[in-house]
Amino acid sequence: MNKQNMVEPFQHENITTVDDNYINIVKLNKYMLNFLAIYLASVAIIYNFPSVNINQFVLIICAISVVCFYILDLNFPICNI
Repeated sequence: MNKQNMVEPFQHENITTVDDNYINIVKLNKYMLNFLAIYLASVAIIYNFPSVNINQFVLIICAISVVCFYILDLNFPICNI
C-alpha cells in the first residue's frame, strides 16, 4: 500500500461542518456586551456631565459604539473557523 492510498481516505473523512449555534452564541455575546457597554457609558455621561447638549451626546454615543464594536470584533471574531 503506497502513501497516497493511506492519506486520501483520511483527508475525506475529516471534513468539518460549521456549527451555527456557536456562531449565534458568539454574535449574541458580542451584541449584548456592546449594548451593555454603550448603556453604561451613556448613563455615566448623563449623570456626570449634565451640561452636554443632545448633539454632543449623540456624537459621544456614536464614538463609544464604534470603539466597543472594534474591541469586541477583536475578541469575538465571527469568522474564526
